[in-house]
Amino acid sequence: MWYPGHIKKAKGKIKTYLKTVQGILELVDARAPYASRAYEYEDLFKNKERIILFNKIDIADEKI
Repeated sequence: MWYPGHIKKAKGKIKTYLKTVQGILELVDARAPYASRAYEYEDLFKNKERIILFNKIDIADEKI
């Protein structure tokens, strides 16, 4: 998959740091939780425990 240079660089740094951590805290926007998740998160974080935190939940639509 093609990426702009800054995304490719960030993905490389994430892969490097993942070798040293036991788990992931993923902060997502509660108004658009799927759209605000990390690129290719399932592939990147597949072997790590994850806690997903919702930001801006106070302004998110409770019905959705």
